[in-house]
Amino acid sequence: MTSRTQPDAVRPFRLDFAPMRKLRKGEEITLLALATAAGIDKITLWRVENNRSKPQLHTLIALSRALGVPMHQLYTVTDRP
Repeated sequence: MTSRTQPDAVRPFRLDFAPMRKLRKGEEITLLALATAAGIDKITLWRVENNRSKPQLHTLIALSRALGVPMHQLYTVTDRP
């Protein structure tokens, strides 16, 4: 019988989208303008920027394209769940 080792526990993490809001405001882009450019609802963008909703990958891609930045610049990773 073989023994399997358990992988190290994966620590919980959370994506914080405050950098996206900072980018948007730094470029003086309104919430509505960015939402429209990304093809999403304004309330969806507000929820993402305020960490009330977890966006799907296609939404992040659309937002990064609309802002003209790589996707990893839209968020930071925190170890707070």
